[in-house]
Amino acid sequence: MVIQASESWREQAACKGRSELFFIPVERAAGVPWAYDEAKLICRSCPVLEDCRAWVFANPQRDGIYAGMTPGERDRLRRRRRLATANV
Repeated sequence: MVIQASESWREQAACKGRSELFFIPVERAAGVPWAYDEAKLICRSCPVLEDCRAWVFANPQRDGIYAGMTPGERDRLRRRRRLATANV
């Protein structure tokens, strides 16, 4: 995977212009299990999903859907990656 020096990949993102689906505050989404479902579906077909994933792991975000993951899912994946690296 190539991480682009700029963030020009955002121009190709399937979520561009759809922030109302991707940035529901965690407090509001916590009580509504399906709050992020539509956003996650959009991410699955995004042509720049890997660029987004690389960006969000380099620039941790506490809210919203990035790379098809909720904040909790990103935290869990980050922990798994850390453990895997520590066990090598």
